[in-house]
Amino acid sequence: MENIKGIIALTSWKARIKGVGLTIFSILKHCKGFKVVLTLSDEEFPRKEAELPADLQALAKTGVVQILWVHKNYKPYKKIIFAMKAYPDLPIISADDDCLYKYDYAGELYNKWKQNPGCIIAQTVGDGIPWGYATLHPPGAYNPYVFAAIADYCLSRQSYHDDLLYHLYAKRKGIKILSLFHEVPHVVQFHNGACGLVNERLKHHNDWRVMNEAFAKFFG
Repeated sequence: MENIKGIIALTSWKARIKGVGLTIFSILKHCKGFKVVLTLSDEEFPRKEAELPADLQALAKTGVVQILWVHKNYKPYKKIIFAMKAYPDLPIISADDDCLYKYDYAGELYNKWKQNPGCIIAQTVGDGIPWGYATLHPPGAYNPYVFAAIADYCLSRQSYHDDLLYHLYAKRKGIKILSLFHEVPHVVQFHNGACGLVNERLKHHNDWRVMNEAFAKFFG
């Protein structure tokens, strides 16, 4: 796409949808030259735009933000994969719907990626896992059909740790993960009653087991 450096991709659900506009406005304020794509499921929002807050409807109507509708609700796994299918030649940069971005984090990731093409570039990495509130995924990093199959398997076993899926997939394909080593407060502040990324991860005790099973099933 002409003059578009990359895609900033995020998703949301009913409990957080009222705050997504704040997240997107913070991105638009700081991150120039990127297209913002919000992926939502019409299983969760059957009346589509009619169920969304007025600020999101306005952003979509003006074309500033693209709302990408999918049917099956892949929950957090739909954050980047459908944007990656829609824009296969562009890097996909993740954003979280409970964050307010403080500066041009996407441009910083993009510039680092230009120096290291083919690598995943993360603002923060914990235990080797790129945290999804601010990570660049290069074009072609994941096969969307395999990704969807693995996500299906994980969802059926109540495993929702999408960042871990990216980590394991990258490891399987030999994709190097680089970190800018920024602390979370350097990049974002939380809104919408978010409890913080680290505490959120502590809830998921079976994710490693489930995802290793999934990768063994689909990759052998």
